[in-house]
Amino acid sequence: MTQAPFYNLGTKKPGFWRRQFAPIPTRAQDEFDSIFAIVLPILFLLLDPIVFKSPLMLGPAYLEDYQLLAYLFCSLEIGLFLTWRTFRLPLRRFSMVFAGAFFIGAIFSTVIGVLILPFSVVGLIIILGVLGFTPFVTAFVFLRNGVRAARINVNGAALLSRLAGAALSGVLAFGMPLAAHAKVERDLSTLIQTLISGKAPEAQAAAQRLKSYHHVSRRHSDEILKAYGNEENIGKRAMFDSTYKAITGEDIERAFRRNMISN
Repeated sequence: MTQAPFYNLGTKKPGFWRRQFAPIPTRAQDEFDSIFAIVLPILFLLLDPIVFKSPLMLGPAYLEDYQLLAYLFCSLEIGLFLTWRTFRLPLRRFSMVFAGAFFIGAIFSTVIGVLILPFSVVGLIIILGVLGFTPFVTAFVFLRNGVRAARINVNGAALLSRLAGAALSGVLAFGMPLAAHAKVERDLSTLIQTLISGKAPEAQAAAQRLKSYHHVSRRHSDEILKAYGNEENIGKRAMFDSTYKAITGEDIERAFRRNMISN
């Protein structure tokens, strides 16, 4: 739901920040929010060359170990934002649920923006570097929508219970992706150890399961690389080679030589 600015010709125009957090968004604000809460975050993740993924094989990305967490959390936040933007009126009774999720989204975006700030500044040399500042604007968009959602109190609930609902929502919005990320990390660690130290049948089964994973962080793949250098059994080395190539797309011997040179 949008409407024209809430001031009349006979009244003083509200200040900038008051307009940004007005209870009812303008059409321009809705369009701005959609760009910076949906379109640009997706572009940021797709075009990311150094933060969560490093396709050029130039070493691990800065936050590569947290790629799954970031992707899951961003997908959840974008989905919630789309739902709120589309069905804002019917969902007013659940406004504090969305408020909590948006507040944690604002915090997450700010943290990411701060962590990659040095790269964003350097990246200004090329136009693509501007995307590095997207998290700060996204944080503002989530904060604004969180404040607007928090102001709604259709049920007449007490402030304490509303704050508790928002806090629980924020914990769940971040906790669910975090739990999924932790589960995958534990499974990967177990499979890597089985591949390296397990007997032939168990190692083969672990190798097949590892090949089915869409993303295996550089930290885990480097464990296979290290084991390859210490392994004398030709069959086991061949298994390491095929597994490493399946999860990284790179020949393990080439990666091993490059690693030897860099060290």
